[in-house]
Amino acid sequence: MVGLELDFAADEQRRNGLHRYLGLVADALGLTGRSYTVDHHSPMNAYIAVSTRAAHLQDCDMALLWDERIGWWVVTEPTEGDLVAVAALGGDILPTPEVVAAFLESVVADVPMTPMRDGSDTTGDLHHRLRRFATPARNAAPG
Repeated sequence: MVGLELDFAADEQRRNGLHRYLGLVADALGLTGRSYTVDHHSPMNAYIAVSTRAAHLQDCDMALLWDERIGWWVVTEPTEGDLVAVAALGGDILPTPEVVAAFLESVVADVPMTPMRDGSDTTGDLHHRLRRFATPARNAAPG
């Protein structure tokens, strides 16, 4: 029973960490309130609606998607039909919120960003990193 309790506590920290991380990303994007939704089932993923539009993307509504296997994507939301993938950030699965904001800005400006993936983002590492977001250190950004 103790092992099950430890797994539950770790899972709860991971969920809390993901929520805090997404809140920091929303802050970096200048969004207010809780502007994201999360699916905690495996694979975990999240959706952040943004008010930004890009003329070269037919002025469709845009959103950011995050998936624990893929990382961040920008999608457009046509008035009819499914989401359309526009660009993938690549690189780190859990980049800093500032990198995510710069990624969105680059897509809007139609200037590609160069991803830098170092291969260290295994699921176990991701879960450990998310749990670190759950309890922020004083005067320090999680990382």
